[in-house]
Amino acid sequence: MGLIDELMQSLSKDVDKIKVRAQTMLDAYNLSHEIKELQSQKTDRLLSIGKFIYDKYQQQTSPTEEPLQQHCTDIAALEKDIRHLQNRLDDLKMQTNSADQSNDSNNTAAK
Repeated sequence: MGLIDELMQSLSKDVDKIKVRAQTMLDAYNLSHEIKELQSQKTDRLLSIGKFIYDKYQQQTSPTEEPLQQHCTDIAALEKDIRHLQNRLDDLKMQTNSADQSNDSNNTAAK
């Protein structure tokens, strides 16, 4: 019975490792998706600034600062959020790489 118990424990550990790895990959994907969404919003804001200025140029009027300031404030907030999410993603990748290296070391030592 000892051999079967050892096999079951080994399988259980491997399944747990796979679950953790899958969750990590899902978290990384979600963070990447959020970053892309924020970058898209930032691009939209930048385009709206350009359109605003172009429209004012076509009307031969000077653009007022208030709408531009609001767009710039929004863009700055988006950039801050993007940096925060990118840092979280980088940390997650470092943790994953560290765990992979640790597992590789353990597997090499066990052989």
